[in-house]
Amino acid sequence: MRLVIASCSVDYSGRLDAHLPRATRVLMLKADGSVLIHSDGGSYKPLNWMTPPATVAIAEPTEEQAAAGSELTRFTARFPFPLDDFQLAGGRALEDGRSVLVAAPTGAGKTVVGEFAVHLALAQGRKVFYTAPIKALSNQKFGELADWLGAERVGLLTGDTSIRPTAEVVVMTTEVLRNMLYADSDLLDELGFVVMD
Repeated sequence: MRLVIASCSVDYSGRLDAHLPRATRVLMLKADGSVLIHSDGGSYKPLNWMTPPATVAIAEPTEEQAAAGSELTRFTARFPFPLDDFQLAGGRALEDGRSVLVAAPTGAGKTVVGEFAVHLALAQGRKVFYTAPIKALSNQKFGELADWLGAERVGLLTGDTSIRPTAEVVVMTTEVLRNMLYADSDLLDELGFVVMD
């Protein structure tokens, strides 16, 4: 499972390893496209503690991505404008199997990285959970994703609403996700991505 956190609006200065499995690979991006934190399964460190090749490894698409016409290329075709560097770097990191934490100001376009995770999960035949902190935001995202993907592919789980909980894309409050994790819910089977927006 890959995790996309797209709601940080300030720089992260702590450690992530207390919250993520040791094997999780994390990339944290700032709105200017620079990498703040990078890990390949070890401890998570600010990038200035690491060697410069860590930034080069994610700055350009891999040869396989370029040759195959990556899912990121297909996803970006739906926008009438070019994506920013941090959005492209986040997408490439997701294609490479990393978890991504995006830190950018409000309105910078962090959600695009989360929406790419939805696209990538569906392209891989995996399930994706899209979380929001409150019910009103979950309801709004449910409508947006249903408009984009079709209502039959999108579900909604909040404290008092359950619509298609076994759909390919399920929008929920963060509290519902927490409860599912505690209960080891069957809905977690085949989960490819969790987006926390």
